Amino acid sequence: MKGEFSICYLKFLNRTEAICRDIEATVIISSAEQRTTSSTFVKTVIVVDNTIKNDKKIHIPRQTPVRPDDVAYIAYTSGSIGIPKEIMIEHSSFCLNSISSSNAHNLDHSSRVLQFASYPFDVSIHENLTPLILGGCVCIPLESQRVNQLKDAIVGLGVNWMELTPSVARLLQPEDIPSVKTLVLGGEAMLPADISMWSDKVRLVCAYGPAECTVVSTVLSEDCQPGIIGRSYAETCWIMDKDNHHQLVTIGVTGELVIGGFIVGRGYLNRPQQTASAFIQNPDWLPKVTPMGSNMRLYKTGDLARYNSDGTIMCQGRKDTQVKLHG
Repeated sequence: MKGEFSICYLKFLNRTEAICRDIEATVIISSAEQRTTSSTFVKTVIVVDNTIKNDKKIHIPRQTPVRPDDVAYIAYTSGSIGIPKEIMIEHSSFCLNSISSSNAHNLDHSSRVLQFASYPFDVSIHENLTPLILGGCVCIPLESQRVNQLKDAIVGLGVNWMELTPSVARLLQPEDIPSVKTLVLGGEAMLPADISMWSDKVRLVCAYGPAECTVVSTVLSEDCQPGIIGRSYAETCWIMDKDNHHQLVTIGVTGELVIGGFIVGRGYLNRPQQTASAFIQNPDWLPKVTPMGSNMRLYKTGDLARYNSDGTIMCQGRKDTQVKLHG
């Protein structure tokens, strides 16, 4: 076990160092426990602990002007088909998506949101920032509670809104967490058993979205059914021929799901070839369906889907060989 831990720790160090190098980081905000490790990657480490909250001498510099098209954050893919890629998401993309989809998520100023997702995942950004934009509260459990005492943390913090993978939600029972009024399930397919367990106890919501498109791209906010991922509330989704992105398919026909508009990320950092293959512009059909025409960025998700007659989208797997294991 000691040898295995050493290997894992070395991989962690190499990964963190690679991230700092990729984004040319100059500052790390760190916990006290990670101060020494963080200082090996950048020169400036800001340690967040109890002293920083009580130190009245801390100088807060004047805010730097920010444009809507500036990068708000960089999220990393899981690396399921190779080295993780760095996705650039702009301020306008995040703000538009948070505000546009909040009603469908049942999120507002009264929400007490569980910050459950691990920080490497973009869902954590949604959990942290969207409630603050709306005037809600972010409930952050201790790491030990998140891993081993999740039920107690939910009850103790008075959580009424949370987003989990179905696998994690299956570890909980509705009657044990009565404060929860909204449960968002995403990240993996929802099973009929998940729906039957939660649908009569909470407001059950299904969320879908690749990290390339600002966390959440589609939402199903009522009458959840397996495979149906809802509709887009911030931008537009199209289904195109999986082998030819210049050709749309008709309603009911399976093709590749394409997401377009402001929620689509800027692309992958320093990866022009991969950006060009996944983020497209000027497909032949675009000027016919939107006045934005060639100014709209589109992301090819690689997911197979079809439109239902009511405007919702049914997800039907992948067009490649990717599979999801353990969420």
